[in-house]
Amino acid sequence: MYSLAKLGYTALNDNNKISYKIIKNQLESDLWYTSVFKPQEWDASMYNISGTCDYIINQLYAPLDDRLKILTRYLAHADDYFSAALGNLNHPVREYIKMPIMQNEGGLEVFGSALSDSISTSQLSQPEKELLNGNINKTIGAIKEFVASLKKIDADKNYVFRSFRIGKSCLTKNSSMTS
Repeated sequence: MYSLAKLGYTALNDNNKISYKIIKNQLESDLWYTSVFKPQEWDASMYNISGTCDYIINQLYAPLDDRLKILTRYLAHADDYFSAALGNLNHPVREYIKMPIMQNEGGLEVFGSALSDSISTSQLSQPEKELLNGNINKTIGAIKEFVASLKKIDADKNYVFRSFRIGKSCLTKNSSMTS
């Protein structure tokens, strides 16, 4: 295990001291966001993979067949991802329920006819195409299930949503919230 503190800050030259401080601040920020701010618990909009999938498919950083193979691997556990996303949510913000419903529903287009056409014209083997199509279908199902779950939360008149305001009282469990 590496530790930034083991570098011996005082022995570093000025340029490395600057880099040290930048890295230290970034690590502390990441820890704070994950353990204190916890957007993964209240911001359901962070659970959306369609933008990344669109990038994988449409950016010309590699030949089409390679991009489709990357997409196959990327989607392999999309169902687990969305299942974990639902498990992470803890009294989300209502506004951050409505937005990801629209985002994820709109994002389904990424897995539509243009992708099917790309798969058809690719040089992937038949088993590779079948695996990719299976992962796409699994992903579409997982997205639809995630959206349905968010809609159910949104429609529940008794559900206690977190305030969209950010502040100390919003970061700790409010006594009016139920588990």
